[in-house]
Amino acid sequence: MKRENLIEIIKAHSDIYANTDLSEFTDTQLLNIQNSLFIELRTNIKHRLKKEENKTKEQGNL
Repeated sequence: MKRENLIEIIKAHSDIYANTDLSEFTDTQLLNIQNSLFIELRTNIKHRLKKEENKTKEQGNL
């Protein structure tokens, strides 16, 4: 992936880095940020799915 594309992805998906000049960051730092964002996204999805699962179970018990 091109460095410019990686920077665009990070800025688009992170409020923290949206207005940050990422051109000074190393490639490794950018990849670490991207990985952190993916982990956060995956965790949020898991929590939402669990919440929906519990909600469905609750509704089934009523």
